Amino acid sequence: MGLGRVLVVDDEADIRKSVRLTLTKAGFDVVEAEDGEKAIKEIRSGDNPVMIDAILCDIHMPKVNGVEAIAFFRQQFPQVPVIVLTGEPDVKGATEHEAGRGGLSH
Repeated sequence: MGLGRVLVVDDEADIRKSVRLTLTKAGFDVVEAEDGEKAIKEIRSGDNPVMIDAILCDIHMPKVNGVEAIAFFRQQFPQVPVIVLTGEPDVKGATEHEAGRGGLSH
């Protein structure tokens, strides 16, 4: 068993791969999802929700964006820390952009 299980949510496969390799090398187990919708399904799969110790989540993604997914994670799993990944130069700008598209404000 590793140091913990991390859910990595990003629509770019190369980013997920880089993060997965880094985290597994450091001793963590990694669960991947390519968008917020798949992340929510992954974390709630089966009768028992997946036990996650931390979530790394992109902001700009198709279907369920990062702002919406993070709101879900915080509501359903308030004890799990969420780390935002984004290619935007600042997180405030990234979240405001998604909020303008119907996402939630930070």
